[in-house]
Amino acid sequence: MSGLLQAIGFGIVTAAIVGLSAVALSLQFGVTNFPNFAHGEFLTVGAYTAFAMQHVTQNLAVDTLVGAAAGAALGYLMNRFAVEPFMRGGKRVIVLLVVSAAASQIIEGVLSMIFGQSNVVLQTPLQVAHHVGPFLWTTLDIQIIVAAVVAVGVLHAMLHYTTFGKAQRAAADDKMLAQITGIKTARVITGTWLITGAMAGGAGVALAATVGSFNNLLGFNFLLVTFAAAIIGGIGRSVGAILGALTIGIITEVTGYYLNAGYKQEFALVALVAFLFIRPQGILAPLQVAE
Repeated sequence: MSGLLQAIGFGIVTAAIVGLSAVALSLQFGVTNFPNFAHGEFLTVGAYTAFAMQHVTQNLAVDTLVGAAAGAALGYLMNRFAVEPFMRGGKRVIVLLVVSAAASQIIEGVLSMIFGQSNVVLQTPLQVAHHVGPFLWTTLDIQIIVAAVVAVGVLHAMLHYTTFGKAQRAAADDKMLAQITGIKTARVITGTWLITGAMAGGAGVALAATVGSFNNLLGFNFLLVTFAAAIIGGIGRSVGAILGALTIGIITEVTGYYLNAGYKQEFALVALVAFLFIRPQGILAPLQVAE
């Protein structure tokens, strides 16, 4: 039983990282109405930025904030130069999917040229294990969980209680109607890319800190579980993305404990397929924007 509880505990930590990534993807999809296939590279850019910064600050918290800022900057650039021109031209969703996939390959290539293809290590402070209820978590694990809860909580509050959040929801529901009522949808979309890029960048730093070593495929290899969590939860819903992340995190860690940890990605895919058969609309019915 202790082994099972440990696996569930690891699953909760994994769910915190997946949740950050999935909520960001879900919000971006809700506002722009297309899935960003370069989302994984936002995580990778955040991780590499933190890796570069650790030679300057040697403070993981500061490195994480800078990594999140790098993700936000990438979100702005992605929207400004890769997405916005095609959306302005009224291109179909399939064109945006191809553009984002091409952007993914370009970013991976640039990172490979800068940092090489060999694995690098994001240094973390010496960890101490703590008993939290039935779980055994390190200080880093607890920090990741707390950071994820705070980030999602702030996002939820922003969406419901701020003018910008209400504008996001209106723009996602009907962009033309939002424009008629005076909402500057272009600014809303830009702000959304900044927010989701920051969340993804922070998730990338957390992921890099937990896996130890990584390369330019860090985020790409994590994209499947991100999409699985968002779809299982009901894409377009932040609460659904969290529930989907918990489902994916616990399933992959528990099955990895009892079977083979090398097939966690495959277990996530099996869980996704099973949920699509049982409840194709996701745990929560999808809406146009995360809420």
